[in-house]
Amino acid sequence: MRTKLAKKKQSHTVTPEGWSARRSRERTKEKLAIAKHFAEHMFLVAPDKKPEDDRETAATILVLHGTTQDSAVGESLRAVADRQRPYGPFINWYSPGALVPTTLLQFRRVCPDLISATKMFLFPGEVDLDIEAACSDEAVTYAESLDVTFTYVFLGAYSCDLHLEGVVYFQHPREVNLQRACALKRARQKVLFLDSTKFRREGHKGYTFLELLATSENVTIYTVAKHNEHDVRLCEEFKTLADSLLVSADDPHADRVAGEKVLLLCMVGRPGKPPISIRKSGFLSRQSQVDEQRNISANGDAHTPEAAKPSGVSHTLLVQGHVSSNGRTPLQTPLVAARHKNVKRPNSPSPVGVTSPNNRPD
Repeated sequence: MRTKLAKKKQSHTVTPEGWSARRSRERTKEKLAIAKHFAEHMFLVAPDKKPEDDRETAATILVLHGTTQDSAVGESLRAVADRQRPYGPFINWYSPGALVPTTLLQFRRVCPDLISATKMFLFPGEVDLDIEAACSDEAVTYAESLDVTFTYVFLGAYSCDLHLEGVVYFQHPREVNLQRACALKRARQKVLFLDSTKFRREGHKGYTFLELLATSENVTIYTVAKHNEHDVRLCEEFKTLADSLLVSADDPHADRVAGEKVLLLCMVGRPGKPPISIRKSGFLSRQSQVDEQRNISANGDAHTPEAAKPSGVSHTLLVQGHVSSNGRTPLQTPLVAARHKNVKRPNSPSPVGVTSPNNRPD
């Protein structure tokens, strides 16, 4: 009898799991759909080119920790294997997370001829086993001092509120400084991957869409269409946000110093359903920058990146096919000021090989 009870108790034993491991099992179909669509229609697609054209042959990519971003990395590598052989692209991957190195290692083992697409730069500092990322002060300092303009920055969030200024939130306060430091690095395109449950106002404030646009040419929100009133509400909120941030070239508040900016919403459709895309291009509004600074002053926020300034306004709504998302004018915005003024800039890191595939949740 005791043996049976012991076996029954043992069968109900739950293996302890952290935040990242549990989140990896949530909304898996949505995450995969988002990742596949991005890899097929946007990854390494050059500005003013179509997805069926030849892809770019080099990129430098910063990937924030998160299960959806890791799925995007995996699907992007599969797209490389399908499209860009025998001569694969040269890709430098930067990440504070523990999932991406494993994904690159697994791909390298399967496709050794595409090793050029798997060059990895790891962040310093202790890895938080719950979040599965290095988010210590060392990692934050390194991110702030990193003098790199990225092709892509892959972003995630706990929640995202498109009302008013558009704010991205995080669950864990200890990761906010790292999320912010990485999200505000200069880049050609920043992609925020969000499943359909994340459009709400909840958590610790990380950064705003104005700050993302100020430090990039293109900001894309990737999510999943529900084909109901949720989509209508989300599209209206997005258009309201875009209109508040971007204005036409002849608007008196237009800030044309940094060139044209693009804000794109891509909602991947269910099987058999077309995606929904809304694209707006324009210049950053000086008025929105003033309002942002007022909010920062009122809230006592010490993280104040220099506002960038982007050009002609256009709204495009598509319910089928891919919308080209690019900003042609070279980015001219200054680097985000480091929080620690006296921090010495570290030397460029050396690429490292991943030695263990066991740091990914099952």
